[in-house]
Amino acid sequence: MKEWEEWKCIDVTGAFPCLQHLSVVQCPKLKGNLPEQLLQLKKLVIDDCKQLVAYAPRAQEIRELELRDCGKLQFDYHPSTLKWLSIIGHSMDASLLERIRHIIYDTSLEFLLVDSCPVLNISTSRCYDFLVKLEISGSCDSLTTFSLDIFPKLCWLRLRCRNLQMISQENVHHHLKHLNISGCSKFESFLGEGLSAPSLESFSIKRLQNLKSLPEHMHNLLPSLSSLSIRNCPQVKSFSNVAFPSGQYSGQYRKMVIGKGDDMHFLQSIVFTKHYELRLHHCTAPRWISVPHTILIENVKF
Repeated sequence: MKEWEEWKCIDVTGAFPCLQHLSVVQCPKLKGNLPEQLLQLKKLVIDDCKQLVAYAPRAQEIRELELRDCGKLQFDYHPSTLKWLSIIGHSMDASLLERIRHIIYDTSLEFLLVDSCPVLNISTSRCYDFLVKLEISGSCDSLTTFSLDIFPKLCWLRLRCRNLQMISQENVHHHLKHLNISGCSKFESFLGEGLSAPSLESFSIKRLQNLKSLPEHMHNLLPSLSSLSIRNCPQVKSFSNVAFPSGQYSGQYRKMVIGKGDDMHFLQSIVFTKHYELRLHHCTAPRWISVPHTILIENVKF
């Protein structure tokens, strides 16, 4: 409702006693107010309400919160039951960002998406024991090193941070299954003896201009890896004993994707195993490429 300016609910108590999902979307002129409390609310979405000046409804059982360009929305309670938090928008009010930091630290969040919030910082001195899925995109400019150790239950991780330089870990990470790193122009390395994640199935890197090599000892430290994608990483020249484990895969193929702009000469150091699919997209490849098992090559320039 693009012309909606005011929700006249300030004098109404006990309205919507059974409401579980409230979305206020594309109301750029809405200034206030919102219902004071919604006792059964489980999900709240505020999207494109840049002039909003109001307190979020108190909801003691809320599970999901999605905020995008929500003006000067405030919280006067702590949503301790929150499991899903999505924060998107350059124009997020400073006081709301401070409250969000406390929510991230002091709730048992399982999913966190932070997009286009460069000034939002995630403390690396805390441990996030419950987080299962994390995406940071165009945000957290202060983040230079990402430590896997403080996210022990993480299964899915996607990072696009302008100042990120490395991923570090001291302990084996047993839960991580999917890792995607893209658009991190300063990313240089995986600190230590490699990336130790025995459950990792999918590993994708894209537009990492300063990365020179993949993690060490991938064939030993990533035994479950089934999909590897490398795109627009022009300085990646070599692998260190890269191989995909052979064995029974329940009929599923192993897959590698090499993307536009990458030098193919490092392929001579890869050990290809059976049930393997190689995809080369818009690449300049050497003439000696020869893969003994099932492959698919697309748009290769020789």
